[in-house]
Amino acid sequence: MRLVIFLLILAALIGAPPLEGAPLQDLVGKEVVVDPGHGGDDWGVDPADSGLREKELALDISERITSLLRARGASVSVTRTADTFVSLGARVRFANALLFRPDNDLVRGRLISVHLNSNPNPNLTRIEVLVDPQADVPPFAVVMAERLEQATEGGFGYRDEGYPPGVHPADVAPVRWTYPRGHNVLTEAAFLSNREQATRLRAADFLDRIAQAHVTALEQTLAPPR
Repeated sequence: MRLVIFLLILAALIGAPPLEGAPLQDLVGKEVVVDPGHGGDDWGVDPADSGLREKELALDISERITSLLRARGASVSVTRTADTFVSLGARVRFANALLFRPDNDLVRGRLISVHLNSNPNPNLTRIEVLVDPQADVPPFAVVMAERLEQATEGGFGYRDEGYPPGVHPADVAPVRWTYPRGHNVLTEAAFLSNREQATRLRAADFLDRIAQAHVTALEQTLAPPR
């Protein structure tokens, strides 16, 4: 009888979900480079009347992403951890030292460059996921756009011909020159120039939602199926 009870308990524990607060090790063995945009004398986009600085928000969101990824077992490296200027060339070299594989291995890891947006139109909201214009659209970018839109409710805005909603080609160094070639993204999650979004960007829970959206996109496209 005791053996039967033990086996029933063991079976229940094996099939049970992870305990609340327990780390999800679904990204073990994956290398992620998180690139907080701007820094130092480079403040980023025009803050409009928000009083916010893109460089500070990018670093804040990146720190949240990093914490979530490490809790899931990923190996995470960050291009800057303080308010310092790092050149685009240095960011690319740093990422490639970690992500380069001769066969352009797609399962090793990814780079995410984190940014925020601004526009002279104060009513504008949308999310943008920027990708290498010389490559096919990576599934990672499509999922990232969907997750960020759900997190921010910012919409997708304009469409580029041949690209899914929210995904846009851009000749920018972090996605153009890093490995795995054609599979990394630069994200613009919200607008400092939009009063409502600027207010939300001051709230920790909104920043957490943005960070979680980045991590979920990685899990859904990089983690092994459960």
